[in-house]
Amino acid sequence: MIFTDHPDYFADHTKRPYAYDTGKFLDWLFKRMSIDPETDVGYDYTIRCYPAGGLPKSKAGRAPYIEECSQHRFATIAKFKPKAIVAMGTATLEAFTGKAKMGDYHGTTLIPWEGAVREHTSILWACYSVGYALKSPSETPSIFRVLFRAAESAGLKPRLNPNVAPFKWSIF
Repeated sequence: MIFTDHPDYFADHTKRPYAYDTGKFLDWLFKRMSIDPETDVGYDYTIRCYPAGGLPKSKAGRAPYIEECSQHRFATIAKFKPKAIVAMGTATLEAFTGKAKMGDYHGTTLIPWEGAVREHTSILWACYSVGYALKSPSETPSIFRVLFRAAESAGLKPRLNPNVAPFKWSIF
């Protein structure tokens, strides 16, 4: 299961989650590893709204947004019972572990700090956000590796599919 920080502007305003580049990029990554994103992967947001001007930069400023959405996050995890969770983005890392510096944890496994999460999975992977890769495509391999290892740990048996066409970057 993938959790990202919050909907991007397009998804929030169209009320269609993972509808634009974020969803296309995640789907492409999973298809590239021969995983069906429709049936094998769940996507959700840690923060369910798009705060005006983006999330606050400080941990204290983000905390109310994270707390407001925690019950939804717990209910989603209880419903899907994921074998692994990938926390994509700083706010998501903070929500699941209390840590706020993704650069220190990208690619590592951590233990979720909330009992409501640990009841269902003890495996949490830290990963840069999809938005980060969309702004800097050179980050794609590191994000791919984290998702690949997370898929392996969840028992999905990923394998590289060379027949998947390259991702069409809309920013170029």
